[in-house]
Amino acid sequence: APSPATALYLSIFIQTHQSPLNEGNLSVFILGILLLLCGIRRVSDFLYWITPHSIKLGICVGLALLISLEALTHLKLVVAGKLTLITLGDVWTNQSLIAMVAFALIGLLLHYDVKAAYVVGLCVGSVLYWYVEDEFPTSIIAVGGDLSSTLSFSGKDGLLNPTSWICGVELLVISMVKLVGLSVGLTELAGLEKADGSGAPRRRWIYVACGIGTLFSAGLGAGPVLLVVESAAGVLAGARTGLSSITCGCLFLGSYFLYPLFSAMPAAGVLCILCEA
Repeated sequence: APSPATALYLSIFIQTHQSPLNEGNLSVFILGILLLLCGIRRVSDFLYWITPHSIKLGICVGLALLISLEALTHLKLVVAGKLTLITLGDVWTNQSLIAMVAFALIGLLLHYDVKAAYVVGLCVGSVLYWYVEDEFPTSIIAVGGDLSSTLSFSGKDGLLNPTSWICGVELLVISMVKLVGLSVGLTELAGLEKADGSGAPRRRWIYVACGIGTLFSAGLGAGPVLLVVESAAGVLAGARTGLSSITCGCLFLGSYFLYPLFSAMPAAGVLCILCEA
């Protein structure tokens, strides 16, 4: 899926360097090429062995905490403090209370091993917020949308632009740390690690898959496609094979036509899932 960490870095890089959107898309395309090169067996093995085990495990915990903090910030349960860096926000808003109800519901369903706990929490939190705030979506299905590409390889913003290469290489460093760490963490969580303790089986194909996905993403003007820590929720639900990934991809494709509904999902319903996961 599109990685929030790399997408955030990409947006900050573009703003800092005042680069046009085309340069950002080109940097993502360069990242895709570099990820494909990392799919060479010797390269992927080298990246695995050079990364300390503490980093491999710490990246999973760190990303989960970062996502939780981001969710709490959007819910305004965590705000900037006057005397401290962060402090507790207003707990008694409708959004905060509904999010906490959905959070508790998801935790209760997970405790009793109820399938689709996250979906139930999302739906309950969203419907409650829509009812309380009287902000029900006005439409559900939409056909069409802008799929045009701004990716260009020629001109002053093309492949000869050093800024795009700098951004692409920096994105690669972030992506390599994420892929090595998450591949180890998710593989151990799924119980699929190699018997000799050498990490994920066929791990070089992780780089190939992410590289191909990132190339397509660059053509559509989106961010890098990488492993994401949210996949842990799928693993806990029983996902072990590529069939679950294909199913998830089909659902993502279907969400393109349900964009009005998904864009109307409130933070109270969506962000409680990030905190729980």
